[in-house]
Amino acid sequence: MIEKFNLKVDCAIFVAPFLELNVVTWQFHLVNKSFYKTDFDFEKLQKLIPVSYAIYGDDDPYVKRQYISDFANKMKSILIPVKGGKHLNAEFKFLSFPLIFELCKTRLETKDYL
Repeated sequence: MIEKFNLKVDCAIFVAPFLELNVVTWQFHLVNKSFYKTDFDFEKLQKLIPVSYAIYGDDDPYVKRQYISDFANKMKSILIPVKGGKHLNAEFKFLSFPLIFELCKTRLETKDYL
């Protein structure tokens, strides 16, 4: 949406981002085809999103660390590992995300918003 409509935002927080996966089952692709995209214009996105974070579980069973790093490098995102976070979802009992709340607060506490 950001790329399509040229929406400039203050920052973005990506959780377990990837452009490719080590999962190659047809079931995965069937379930995820509606939101899985890889052909981003990263140069344009970097202009529209000047600050970004890529948060990931250091032991994610689905997304290899390299895939997260590749995405983060293309977006020039700040990498933030979550020790023992797995895929950072309910399957692994990750039901709240205070880190994201704190990151959002740091963006709101700048003089531009006061």
